[in-house]
Amino acid sequence: MRTISFAAMLALAAADAEGFGSLSHKIKRHVNRTWEPVEDSDFVFAGKSTEELQRILLGTIVVDEQEVPVESPLLSSMDLPDSFDARTQWPNCIHPVRTQGDCGGCWAFAATEVLSDNLCIASKEATNVVLSVQDVIACDQTDWGCNGGQPQNVWKFLETTGAVADSCIPYISADAKTNGTCSTTCSGSGSYKKYTCAHTNNKVRGPDQIKQILMTDGPAHTVMLVWQDLLKYKTGVYKHLEGNLMGPHSVKVIGWGKDGDTEYWVVQNSWGAKWGMDGFFNIDMNDFGSSICRGGIWNCGGATIETVVV
Repeated sequence: MRTISFAAMLALAAADAEGFGSLSHKIKRHVNRTWEPVEDSDFVFAGKSTEELQRILLGTIVVDEQEVPVESPLLSSMDLPDSFDARTQWPNCIHPVRTQGDCGGCWAFAATEVLSDNLCIASKEATNVVLSVQDVIACDQTDWGCNGGQPQNVWKFLETTGAVADSCIPYISADAKTNGTCSTTCSGSGSYKKYTCAHTNNKVRGPDQIKQILMTDGPAHTVMLVWQDLLKYKTGVYKHLEGNLMGPHSVKVIGWGKDGDTEYWVVQNSWGAKWGMDGFFNIDMNDFGSSICRGGIWNCGGATIETVVV
């Protein structure tokens, strides 16, 4: 098993990192591009260095591991539609875009956002709660808070320990000055109740398998490699064109679509609603530079709802 440390990724990318000032111009020189960059005046991360952005926008630590087979029978590719969007299928269960701020906690955001949606879908909206990313960042001792985390670790934590509602323990790590203190009482409102993934989470590879999971269980957590030009994304179907590698990043996949012959994933990010298409982006399934979904997905498939009141 090989681990790529977040610190090593920072050092590697920072060694040859260029600024963002000329990136939009370089992207526009690609006449056959499938996406549009923001103008420099509208760049939401203006004033921050590449190294700083690596530290605050990313945070996923990648580990090679063996594939875990899907438990349920797969649909054939002929049964899958050309497009699917969880926002349309379950409009009350796909929760709003969040902002991780200056904390490298994308791994915790993606996991809690996905579990929030999965539980809502599985319960037919009876359990409709935004889970606390702060509870996970502070209490998951197998990960490193704002300094990074591993998807398989956080999903194990959500299975065995779970997370409370965001209203109970609101997010305070946006400035990355603290991971917070693991607490068994609410600092906000409501009761201290842990929501867990009672069913073993899915870890599957392959576009058709992933599509089936999205259609049946809802959004999924996946990892991608972020290049500098993604930060400049405005609209369209993203495919890496310019800039250097920044590092691994966790996101929430909510669907897919097709533009001509190009298939793409529909993705919800945790960089706030001012970035991209109100916080969302489309990405070419064959963007091998970004490797999105190539390492599989995690979600709480076929979940039954379990809560623990302390």
